[in-house]
Amino acid sequence: MLQKSLFSILSLLFIVVSYGASAQGFAPTLREGTFKPRPIAVSPFHSDSVEHQKFAEDIPSIIRDNLERSGLFRPINPNAFVQTPSSIFREGVRFPEWRATGTETMVSGNVITDDQGRTS
Repeated sequence: MLQKSLFSILSLLFIVVSYGASAQGFAPTLREGTFKPRPIAVSPFHSDSVEHQKFAEDIPSIIRDNLERSGLFRPINPNAFVQTPSSIFREGVRFPEWRATGTETMVSGNVITDDQGRTS
């Protein structure tokens, strides 16, 4: 019984090693397929502070540009946005309305200053 099990294991190992050696030269070629970047809305950030308003508007453009350059996302036109940064902050994201614009993904944020004067 032990000899039979050992023979089975060695036979299986031989098959696996043989298959691995023959598969090394295998290189599949993909000839068709489609990839569409995911539509994304990158909203200007909300800020209660006038001094941080420019910062709240500039950061999303950096995020938007980086996401677009990745090739994985396609930013939607800001004219199609259905909420302002302050309404997103106050009410939250109204997902059904955003979906109607073709948006599948969204980035929004807030710029705040804590009690010690640090901006985040």
